[in-house]
Amino acid sequence: MKREAWSAHARADFDRQVAFVAERSPAAAKRLSDAILSATAGLRQSNTGRIGRIEGTFEQVVRKQPYIILFEMTDEEVRILRVVHSARDWPEGQMPPP
Repeated sequence: MKREAWSAHARADFDRQVAFVAERSPAAAKRLSDAILSATAGLRQSNTGRIGRIEGTFEQVVRKQPYIILFEMTDEEVRILRVVHSARDWPEGQMPPP
C-alpha cells in the first residue's frame, strides 16, 4: 500500500472547508471530514481517479459530497495536492488558487 502525503495547500483546504461547514452544522462537518479522509485512504490502495486537468495529476470525486481531490501518484506515494469544491472554476492546466 502506498503512503499518503498532503501538501500544505491541501491541508489548509481541508481545514478551511470543514471549519466552514462546522459553523452551520457540526454533524455535516463530521460527515464531510469522514468522506474526504475515506476517499484519500482509498487512493492508497488503487487509483480510482480520473486524469486531472493539470498534466501529471488525477482527480477523485468525494462520494456524496461536492468536493474533488486533486492528487499525484508515484510507485510509493499518493500526494494530495488540493481539496476543491466542485463548483469552483479554475483555469485548465493550472492549480486552483488558494
